[in-house]
Amino acid sequence: MLNGIVELVLVLATIVYIYPFMKSVAGSLVGKKHAEVSVIVAVIASIYTLREVQSLI
Repeated sequence: MLNGIVELVLVLATIVYIYPFMKSVAGSLVGKKHAEVSVIVAVIASIYTLREVQSLI
């Protein structure tokens, strides 16, 4: 139960606080056209990494 709550909080924090920053950085690095896709891939990779770390604990 606690792992699900922690995951939800981290995903919401990523969407609200980190997503706009990541989008602007990605827009500078790969161009505005591909910024959205690269940020979505980064968020999915972060969620996958979080789940893998939680399974090790």
